[in-house]
Amino acid sequence: MSKKVFIGVGHGGSDAGAVYGKLKEKDMVLPIALEVKKILKEHGSTVKLSREKDENDTIQQEVAEERYFNSDLAIDIHINAGGGDGFEVFHHHLGGRSKILAENIEKEVISLGQNSRGCKIRMNSNGTADYYMFIRETKGSAVIVECAFIDTKDIKCVDELNEQKDFGKAIAKGALKTLNIEYKGEENGNYFPGNDSSNNIGDNSNSGNGFFRVIVGSFKDKNNALTLEKDLKNEKIDVFLIYENGFYKVVAGSFKERENAENKLNYLKNLGYKAFLSYYQV
Repeated sequence: MSKKVFIGVGHGGSDAGAVYGKLKEKDMVLPIALEVKKILKEHGSTVKLSREKDENDTIQQEVAEERYFNSDLAIDIHINAGGGDGFEVFHHHLGGRSKILAENIEKEVISLGQNSRGCKIRMNSNGTADYYMFIRETKGSAVIVECAFIDTKDIKCVDELNEQKDFGKAIAKGALKTLNIEYKGEENGNYFPGNDSSNNIGDNSNSGNGFFRVIVGSFKDKNNALTLEKDLKNEKIDVFLIYENGFYKVVAGSFKERENAENKLNYLKNLGYKAFLSYYQV
């Protein structure tokens, strides 16, 4: 059965979170979360984000969504403030898989070159329970990730989109390790453009004898393809599965006109899917 991961995307809408100059926490954490989702889904996990655009997203809403989703892991992504340096992650005071998740994510973030302030706990005022609602009341093994400090030079490690994606990748790799899922990398885990002739969109694509396929994912493991197919259908996206050249491919449509295929492609990419075009010659 597919493992389920809930991603809390800190703040949003009228709540900007930490702010420093033109930088806003709510804007910085969203690309991180989207990258986490993309990688986890490519590895066969079922993922839910608390938000996928700039909209109100309270901690109460996050916890309610997570409990309904009934996740295996829950990760809340934030940017720190208050003058400091480094990454830190909070886990459940009883340890367990929550602490293991925290340590696995920390290790991956350190590999990016970011300092770590450690894996921590924070208790309520009388010391009887975890302080943070996201850790205290979620069903899945939960952590809160603070990537960097927005109000010091520390933020330079995550203030650009490519760096935010790197942080997302690190968080995803930590989650995969916790779930005992091997990280296969972009080159080895899935099928990407250029890996075989069936994906060749060359001069023949103008011959009028073929179709442009929109491929959302391609896997050597059929179970991963079936998981992605199910997720897409749950989002009301029509897809079907084919087996071709040793890969199980999830197809979101075949189009005679390339423009129509590219419109569908861009729609899926905006949803966070790593889709691409393949040309099928009749």
